[in-house]
Amino acid sequence: MPHCLVSLISEQTIPNILLIKTLGDIDHYLFIATSKTVAGGQLEWTKAFCFDAPTDLLVVREHDPQAIREELNNYLAARSHFQYTMNITCGTKIMALIAYEVFRDKKARIVYLPPGQNRIQTLSSSDSSECQNIDYRLSPSEFLAAHGVQIEEHSRYLVTRDRITKLFSYIRSYPATPDMMPSKGGISPLPYPDHELAEILNLPLKQIHSPEFRHFISGPWFEEYLAHW
Repeated sequence: MPHCLVSLISEQTIPNILLIKTLGDIDHYLFIATSKTVAGGQLEWTKAFCFDAPTDLLVVREHDPQAIREELNNYLAARSHFQYTMNITCGTKIMALIAYEVFRDKKARIVYLPPGQNRIQTLSSSDSSECQNIDYRLSPSEFLAAHGVQIEEHSRYLVTRDRITKLFSYIRSYPATPDMMPSKGGISPLPYPDHELAEILNLPLKQIHSPEFRHFISGPWFEEYLAHW
C-alpha cells in the first residue's frame, strides 16, 4: 500500500521538511496550501526536499472549514488505496483542525512536531505520549534553501569542494617548516611541491607559479574551504 505524507504549508517550512527527511518510507506527497503560500514560495521550497517522489497539491480557502473538508474528502475518496500520515504542525488553525478531523475518521496516523523539541508526537494513538526522535539536522545550505535562499558556489580558481577538501587533507599531512610563513609582503614562497598542488587542484603549473596563487595558498584557500563546509 503506497504511503502518502500530507503536509500543511505555511510560512514555517522547517517542521514539514524535518518530517520529510525523517520518514524514509514515503511514496507520495500531498501538500495542502493557500494561494498565499503558493505565491510566497513556501510550497516550492518544501517540495524541493521530496526526493523526486510524486506530489499533489490542494489549494484551499484557509478560513472556510466546509470547503477544506470537501476538498480533502474528495481527494481521499479518489485515493482510498493510500496509507496516510497527516502532519498537522503547520498551516492555519482552521486547516489543522479540519485536517485532524478528516484524517482521524480515516484512521490515518496524525503527527505533530512540538516547537523546539526535535520529536514527532503521534496524536492518533491511544497513547498520546508516543513519540519518535528527530535525529536529522539540516545543513546550513539546506536551512537557507528551506527559506528560498540558494547558494551559488564561486571560487577565484574554480576550485571545487572535492578538490579544496583534498587540499586541506594534503596540507594537514605535510610537515610544517619555517619557510611556509608569509613574507613581509604577505606572499609566501611556494611551500609545497608545485606538481602535487597542480594535480590536487587540477591547475596548470604556470598558474601554480603565479604570485596570485602563492597568495592564495598562503591563507585564502582556507577561507574557501570553510565556505564550502
